[in-house]
Amino acid sequence: MGEKKLDNSLVIYKDDFSATNNCILEYLHYNGKTLRIKKNSKVIEELQFSSLIYFNENRMKIESNKGQAMFTFQKLTDLNDVINWLKNENFEKQNERKELLSELLHGSYQGNIKEHSKINKSAQVYLRNKINEFLNEYNSNYYGPVSTICQSSGFGKSRACEGLVDENFFVIFCCLRDKDSIGYPARSCMADYLLIDSTDENKVIINFKSYLNLFVDLLNEEQNISCKEFSNKYNQNDNKRLVDLMGHKIKKTNIYTELTVYNGTKPLIYVFDESSSLLKSNKDRDSNYFILRNLLQNLKRNIFVLFTDTFTNLSEYIPIKSQSHKEKVFEPIYLLPTWDLYADYTSIKKIKDTDKFENVGKFGRVLWGSLINTKKNSRGPLQTIKHREIFELVVAKLIGNKDLKIDKLDKNDNVAILCTRLGTVKPKSVSTSQNLVAKNMAVCTYVNIDENHFEIEYPSEPILSLAGAYLMGQSNLINMLNDFTSCIESSLISQGEKGEMIVKFILINTIDFISATKKGDDLSKLLQITQVGEFIQSLYGSCGPNCGNSRNNWRCKSSNHDCAIRMINLQINNSSELLCGFINFNHFTRAKFFLKETCLVTALKRRAAIHCRMNQQGIDLVIPVSLNKKKFNKITAIMVQVKLKSQPTKPAFIDAFDGISPTLVKGLANDKPYLLLFMQLGLKNEKPYIENIKDAGSRGLENAKRAIIYSEGISSEIFPNLSNDLIKILINFSLSDGKLFKSDDDNKIYDFTRFSV
Repeated sequence: MGEKKLDNSLVIYKDDFSATNNCILEYLHYNGKTLRIKKNSKVIEELQFSSLIYFNENRMKIESNKGQAMFTFQKLTDLNDVINWLKNENFEKQNERKELLSELLHGSYQGNIKEHSKINKSAQVYLRNKINEFLNEYNSNYYGPVSTICQSSGFGKSRACEGLVDENFFVIFCCLRDKDSIGYPARSCMADYLLIDSTDENKVIINFKSYLNLFVDLLNEEQNISCKEFSNKYNQNDNKRLVDLMGHKIKKTNIYTELTVYNGTKPLIYVFDESSSLLKSNKDRDSNYFILRNLLQNLKRNIFVLFTDTFTNLSEYIPIKSQSHKEKVFEPIYLLPTWDLYADYTSIKKIKDTDKFENVGKFGRVLWGSLINTKKNSRGPLQTIKHREIFELVVAKLIGNKDLKIDKLDKNDNVAILCTRLGTVKPKSVSTSQNLVAKNMAVCTYVNIDENHFEIEYPSEPILSLAGAYLMGQSNLINMLNDFTSCIESSLISQGEKGEMIVKFILINTIDFISATKKGDDLSKLLQITQVGEFIQSLYGSCGPNCGNSRNNWRCKSSNHDCAIRMINLQINNSSELLCGFINFNHFTRAKFFLKETCLVTALKRRAAIHCRMNQQGIDLVIPVSLNKKKFNKITAIMVQVKLKSQPTKPAFIDAFDGISPTLVKGLANDKPYLLLFMQLGLKNEKPYIENIKDAGSRGLENAKRAIIYSEGISSEIFPNLSNDLIKILINFSLSDGKLFKSDDDNKIYDFTRFSV
């Protein structure tokens, strides 16, 4: 705060301006950041600072509550002082919000994870059972009483480990996260001892022996202490007494000191959280992790060790058998019963409820629901945290905490973003899979150490898909899709069903195009629901000013035969009921069962479209539609059939609907119209086209409810919202084989070797 001399000031109002020469600029805290222009001690103008537009030489331009203002300073040092004051103010405010978000994370971490209503187990009970199995099975053939908990961020790994205290386990929990991290649990007061960066390996060994022995000695001395009492007394949250005890223990320990034998009957569990910090390489010796792991072989009697992390390479945690001379290691723990723990389907009674962040944010991993519930149930400053701030945390986690303003997204980021929307891509490379789990929120679903097998998924998680949608809007889609297809071409990613993948991208791109036209901030745009008519018109394009719209219930008044809205109007009498229905999907998810057992209302509540199970009759994709905005009592669907043939044959209307009826899909209304998009991506003729293939002979009550839009090819003539560059990438992808070689000779040898008939 202070005053600076100006040569002149200029304030530009909406319809006027004000200029003042040889004046004073006063800057102070008053209703925010306030700038006062004064002359002869008189206030000429008072402005509330909004943002800094630019500054150079001795000039500064700002945005204020009354318009833009420009100031010319007499001294450059005065300008720098004011700029620093403004920047520091921004920093202080951002830091306040960061601390508040940290407090929310802390609050959401408190307490044990509740029991999962569908699985009938809490995470800590599940973990208790696993560890008891390991302890019962442990013998001299095992490398040591050690396992890892490997899963992506937000699954409640740390909370489940700490919750073992309530399962009658003594838990020694040490978090090794970075010092500047705002995450929880916070970095332990003992972390510096375990992350010692010394060239002398003996010092590292002494620290680890001291740490392991300290707690065993305490328990052997205090045999009547309860698990809860021990946890409270010797927790590692800024515990000065514990740090002092560790210092004394180190002084009494040398390289030859044995590990103390534990005499207790209750299991003793050492947990090293965020343990990849131990893997930091050292040119003069083994990493701290390898040194610690070698010591753990000597643990005996009712002790078990857990390393938790999102990790980048599982193999780094697994001892090499030829080095360890032991045959067995315990399988990592990766499945925890925390998915959809806070999901509340009952609170979503109509499709309009799915535009509320607090509803869709509770699906998926436990972290999101815990944050939302903590904010909702808190009092005081935490109530001021906006949903936007929680959403920014989700966005950051999806791209490995990168800053979009500074950092460039890499291939894994782009693959992850598309996977949150498309839902079915699986990497072939184990290292790629592990990186996506470690940095990009993929979910580990299966691990087999012996076969080096590692499976991941991006399951239905609406809030993460919202983050993916936001990032797609902020990124260069050409680069993103190029990265994606390049990964496929180099066999890092399984090709899967190429046709369905292309169509899913086209449909998601259409939803994103519609969202961009909505009013509101980025998050509210992404949360809004869409009418079927708007979706179809955006997908295939408008035929002009006479085309249908929401004001006339989507009745097209043109005579354009290529208009998709007009096709639907002509094919079913009550087309307005269908076109005025609502969709809300922001991602696709794979169905576990056939459509007869797959509930469309559940998909609507999750804002999901369905990628049908393999061998599903007649349909590849389903977009659920709610015809009633106020209830889920009238449900229909947009069904999609995808073909990718180089020489396609246009189907007859009756053949296209073969096997398709309301009884095929659970929850589909028997008396309501439904739509089939028959998307043939291959092209027989030179010109792509869209056509109404419902003929006059298509009679009967069921056919009266059916509408179909047939298209051939991938072109802006069919899908006007796709740029030529995107279309080129999609066409090349549709034509590509599983492996693309730069050399024609390589391709010929590959084909000859692989195909015999």
